[in-house]
Amino acid sequence: MAVNGQNLLSSALDLPKSMWKRLRNKRSNMTSKDYRDFAVEQMGLLEGICTKPMMGEFLLYRQGKYFGGIYDNRVLVKKTKTNERFGMPEAIPYEGAKAMYQVNIDNREEVAEVIKATCEGLK
Repeated sequence: MAVNGQNLLSSALDLPKSMWKRLRNKRSNMTSKDYRDFAVEQMGLLEGICTKPMMGEFLLYRQGKYFGGIYDNRVLVKKTKTNERFGMPEAIPYEGAKAMYQVNIDNREEVAEVIKATCEGLK
């Protein structure tokens, strides 16, 4: 199949090697929908939380603002000055990405505080 005179298969084959490696690794490490549902449930004390699928993972938004994601069944939030105080461990969501903070999602109240602080720091 051709689009604008370019074969789609050949344009897909032109992806950088790092992207192919990431896609190949994602087949076995993708976040499950069950984990996504559990994580969003743990964020239930906050309004306006939604997820958007992205390459087998899920981006996290609060009131339309991107603040983190669910990568390899881990909830990660952007690093901000306002969420440093929680002492969360750093984690890399995928090869080549900036470090983020990994959130312990067992405590709903703490999860809500972390997300509020993160979004506050993104203003």
